[in-house]
Amino acid sequence: MRANQWGVLNAIQTENVIEIDNLHVDDNYQKRGIGRQLQKAVMNEFPDKTVILIADGDDTPREMYQKQGYQYLSFMYEVLKTWGK
Repeated sequence: MRANQWGVLNAIQTENVIEIDNLHVDDNYQKRGIGRQLQKAVMNEFPDKTVILIADGDDTPREMYQKQGYQYLSFMYEVLKTWGK
């Protein structure tokens, strides 16, 4: 993040869906509503689209997402395979 930037996210748009990914709020500014404001800005910008949030495993603040009305839909493993030399 840049100086004076307290939070950031990626919003990926498809025809009917906006995917929020890589949501991050600087540790010094957490628990101040910044993450909620970032998500709300995306929802306000795209009111006719379904908004989904991709959350990483154990480091995800699930309680925050549940308070905001997100519903758990599924769990997915992703594996990156690299080929040796």
